[in-house]
Amino acid sequence: MRTQADELEDPLLEQRHEEDPPMIAFEDLRYSIKDKVILDGVTGSFYRFKMSAIMGTSGAGKTTLIDLLAARRSLGKADLEGKLQLGGAWPTDVVRKRYTGFCEQQDTLVSVLTVRETFECTAELKCATSVTRQQKLERVGELIRELGLEAIADSVVGGATATTRGISGGQRKRVNIGNALITKPPILFLDEPTTGLDSATADDVLSVAASLARDGGRAVVATLHSPSSRAFRLFVDKVLCLGTGGRVLWCAPTGTDGSGPLAMHLAACGIPYVEGDSLADTMMYVFGGGTEANPEERSLTFAKHWHECEAGATEASKVASAMATMEEDAGSVLKVLGKATEGSLAWDDDVTDARRVRAVATTRLHGILTLFYYRSLNNFTDYKYVSARLGDKIFLGLVLASLFWGEGSQQRSEKHVSDTVGLIWFACVIPGYSASSYMPTLVMERPVFIREVADGCYLPSTYLVAKLLEEWICLLPFSLCFVLSVYYSVSLQGSFIVLWLVSYLTGCIGVAIAYTIAAFSPNLETANSVLPTYITINILFCGYVIIYPEIPLGWRWYAHIDWFYYGWTAGMKNNFRQDHPFSDSDSVLDFYYVNRAPSIFVSMLALIAFTAFFSMTALIFLNILVNK
Repeated sequence: MRTQADELEDPLLEQRHEEDPPMIAFEDLRYSIKDKVILDGVTGSFYRFKMSAIMGTSGAGKTTLIDLLAARRSLGKADLEGKLQLGGAWPTDVVRKRYTGFCEQQDTLVSVLTVRETFECTAELKCATSVTRQQKLERVGELIRELGLEAIADSVVGGATATTRGISGGQRKRVNIGNALITKPPILFLDEPTTGLDSATADDVLSVAASLARDGGRAVVATLHSPSSRAFRLFVDKVLCLGTGGRVLWCAPTGTDGSGPLAMHLAACGIPYVEGDSLADTMMYVFGGGTEANPEERSLTFAKHWHECEAGATEASKVASAMATMEEDAGSVLKVLGKATEGSLAWDDDVTDARRVRAVATTRLHGILTLFYYRSLNNFTDYKYVSARLGDKIFLGLVLASLFWGEGSQQRSEKHVSDTVGLIWFACVIPGYSASSYMPTLVMERPVFIREVADGCYLPSTYLVAKLLEEWICLLPFSLCFVLSVYYSVSLQGSFIVLWLVSYLTGCIGVAIAYTIAAFSPNLETANSVLPTYITINILFCGYVIIYPEIPLGWRWYAHIDWFYYGWTAGMKNNFRQDHPFSDSDSVLDFYYVNRAPSIFVSMLALIAFTAFFSMTALIFLNILVNK
């Protein structure tokens, strides 16, 4: 790994790096929400082969700046002014998602995968279609060695919701960085990579980040809160320091001692650096105001010093020069991108590849198959996942069998018929409630989904189709177990296939509704309250709790948009057919107004239509979620 001392011994290499155009440049960025200014005229640049840090006081706009550079923040009602370029190109979605890597502050990893599987899955999703499977596997092996993860390559990532503890916090940070690096992007953004780590592990992570910049030829930019003196001296090449109000107070190399540019600048501002003190701590204390009560005035003063000093003028000149050569034409941007991403696995040099102009490198089908292979198959072998979906069905099936044993074949009493009607209703509506048992998993997967869509791994529709197929495939045998345990133990009449299809389709609708609610609910508590409330409302209008003619006229329309109504009436018509043992089965159907309900075939089509409708609703909310 190349250290800062190594580079100081190679002045020609250092000079060449400085003469290169900046990989990232931004000029007069102003970001505000209503009347509150978050970033105020921020100008700066970051280079290849350099580990650059964005630092500043709390609330100065560090995370906002890196989010804007990496397009991780939706403007919404906010206003953004200024210019930005990445590698000499206008920052389109294609440039940002296939040209940059972003590592979030919080871990967003799939707990059931191993480290190697995590990288392989990301490689399949993000690499260009021309990259072969063998090349992807070779890149994964290279990345594992580059990040020093050989010892845990085949260990499960784990986490709070996993069945195993998994890897350590520092290792998780490295895996997150690896996900961002899988396609060899020339730009890497790290948001607070040392948060939650002890000082030794934090220094280790920064050492890896610096190595990725200096040895890998990347521009690495990280927001840092309080790096150690050692890490700041050895691994940070350039610092952009923001003050109160989002103003630039410094954006240049810092040096390592009292003779360096930052220490000299502080001395010129009237606050000399004391040799032996931490330069990072001194900078934060001085620019942050220490214990003084007016940080706003202090920020304005130091911002003025920065703009008037030689280093500030030089930085502004470099940025202005870079902006003068920026390409905004779509065709020119592609040429710039192809040149800058030489060696990248996310970019295909073949001009006939239609996906070169798309932010997502692979097709929807490839994305669905990849998610199913790496995640769904792993979920199917995870006992937490399986037990949440199968346990309730086995338990309820056994309870219903013991309560209603043989009731369906009884023909002597209307009581037995009434019990059978209640059982059919229960068997048709219970799959809707079952979706709430795995709602926590859906809500907790949202950070992974949001991160991967922002990374350009897939479109929201790809994720939704893959997850719905996973749940529906899982539901097939589980619903079969439930209906088998009920149908034969209770001796229900009619077609077993029809009853099973009704139960299965109702469960499919429940899954689609669960994804809809998980997408728009702000937290797990809201999701867990909305789903059962909505299911209960639909139970009231299915025709069993209140017979259809007795539903108030103003509410009667609701029965026709209630999927339970179609499921229960189909189950009733299937069970109380003309060959039913009960001598007056038609009177049962007349009493519950089922004879006037749609036929079994039409009801099945209605259940399929509801499945499609709620799946589309889930997709709409997922798109809203990623665009917030």
